[in-house]
Amino acid sequence: MRRLPAPATDPVRPRPAGPAAPPGPYVHLRAAADGVRVHGMRSACLGGGGRDGAGARGEPFARWEWDGGCLTVGNDRYGMFPLYYWAGPGRIAVSPRIGDLLALGAPADLDHDALAVFLRMGFFVGEDTPFASVRALPPDARLRWSPGSFRLTSGQVVPSRRETGRARAVDDCVELFRQAIGRRMPDGEYVLPLRGGRDSRHILLELARRGARPRLAVTTAEFVEHDADARIARHVAEATGTPHRIVPRPRSQLRAELVANRAQQMCTTEGAWLLPVSRSLDGRTPLTYDGLGAAALSHSPFLNLAREQPATGGDALALARWLLMSGRRDRFLPALLDEEGMARFSARRAADRLATELRRHTEAAFPLMSFYFWNRTRRAVAAHTCTLLGRGGRLPVRTPFLDHDLFDLLASLPPEVLIDGGFHTEVIRRAYPRHAHLPYADEPTPHGPRFVWGRVRYLTDTLAHVARHDRHWWHGCGGLLPRLLSRHGEGSGTRAVNRLLPFAVYLLQLDDLSRTSAAAGSSAGTEAGA
Repeated sequence: MRRLPAPATDPVRPRPAGPAAPPGPYVHLRAAADGVRVHGMRSACLGGGGRDGAGARGEPFARWEWDGGCLTVGNDRYGMFPLYYWAGPGRIAVSPRIGDLLALGAPADLDHDALAVFLRMGFFVGEDTPFASVRALPPDARLRWSPGSFRLTSGQVVPSRRETGRARAVDDCVELFRQAIGRRMPDGEYVLPLRGGRDSRHILLELARRGARPRLAVTTAEFVEHDADARIARHVAEATGTPHRIVPRPRSQLRAELVANRAQQMCTTEGAWLLPVSRSLDGRTPLTYDGLGAAALSHSPFLNLAREQPATGGDALALARWLLMSGRRDRFLPALLDEEGMARFSARRAADRLATELRRHTEAAFPLMSFYFWNRTRRAVAAHTCTLLGRGGRLPVRTPFLDHDLFDLLASLPPEVLIDGGFHTEVIRRAYPRHAHLPYADEPTPHGPRFVWGRVRYLTDTLAHVARHDRHWWHGCGGLLPRLLSRHGEGSGTRAVNRLLPFAVYLLQLDDLSRTSAAAGSSAGTEAGA
């Protein structure tokens, strides 16, 4: 069990008066001379896993309870359900929404090391958030707070390498996935999100094999993706006798991202394309399923990196630098950030922080897979599942790939079993030979007229938003937006705009949140503790 250090005791900074209290679920405790002042919810359980015992099987959840003397906070084995905390002198606040913690008085100073990684990798690592004072709860966490005492441990376990051949691993995976679905059978009718890849297909085929097809499968596509995803999802649905509906994608990528970034607590810029599916499920199904955690099986970017990974002799810093250079954003960042910004979010800061996290996975059976699971999957992809698809815990989402027995198998497989990217396809072919002929939406996104139009639309929407709603954005973050757009049409400058414009929007949103909190947040926390 990993013991985590107590957080730094951030001073509570006086700020102008703000709203009386945040609207979301939270608990805020502050020690006073006459005892502990309690504001918010004394107990809460978020996500389905903590209520019905499914947490023991891997479903994401988080919960807390104040018993009058001690606050206890915990979560699922993998720390997938997003929950955040801030601990200052004599006080603590816990919430699934970072904005709540800022409103309660958490300092809004940015974490430059964390953001240096995020701007290059696209996700936060470890327990980092954009704000230095706010931390994510670690996997399998047990946090206990009482006046004068703070203790946080993590039971995160990285399974050791299992010596097994490919054929045996495929057979074991087939059986353990069937077991995982058997533990998560629906009680009645439900709706299933379905795409043209492997994860949701695997779930549908096993449910259909057990006679528990959904009453409807729904599909949408990412903003600039080809039509193959929806077309192939329809073929899969038809092959299992499942009614299928294509949900139109958001008309504006920008507007969708503005909503999704805030909903996902500014911890990822991905997932906005899921909003139409999330809305289509709301109130229309008592539960749903998601392939969270299946990246260990599927065609995944980390497998491409793993095949190209140079020998570093166990040097985590060298591996960190290589990962940062292999990304698609690092070399374009000077088009987004000025000299001061490049110093604050420097490549050196990013490499040092990334190396620290990489060292936690050196003993894993497949270290790079372990790193991506515990970081990108846990800190970015899980937000899509729990926050967008699961409506912040209001809609139960069953996640069979996080079943403890199945995960322990997959996380223990050596690289040679998984690295060619065909393992999941082989598992599905072995388990469902009648459907082995169905194709997958694996072809790369074509950069044709549709792609170009999508990029132009995103750019024009951004400029229109600045002109109509947030004019201060044009000068925000030291003129970040005009600096980036001035590179458009300069060859590589066009690619810089394509790849960095969502991050420019993110930084401007983050700046708004930080400034608003600095101007109006602490008063509520001070009044709550008075």
